[in-house]
Amino acid sequence: MAELAEMIDLPQGRVSSTVLFGPVHHVILEEAERWGADLILISSHRPGMERFLIGSTASAIVKQAKCSVLVLRG
Repeated sequence: MAELAEMIDLPQGRVSSTVLFGPVHHVILEEAERWGADLILISSHRPGMERFLIGSTASAIVKQAKCSVLVLRG
C-alpha cells in the first residue's frame, strides 16, 4: 500500500496509507475522524443483480460518515 500511495502525484504529506485491524466500518470511520478526512474512498464488489446495491460495509460508511464518501464499483 505504501508503494501505491507514493505513486500518487501530490505534495508530500497529502497522501498516506495505514493498515488497521478491527470491525471494518467502525475502524474506517474512526480513522477518518481522527485524520479530519474530507473524503473516504471505498470499493464495493457486489456482483450480478446486486450491482445496484452496495455492500454492508460501504453502506454503513455512507450512512455514518461525517465527510463525503466515494464508492467505487469493481
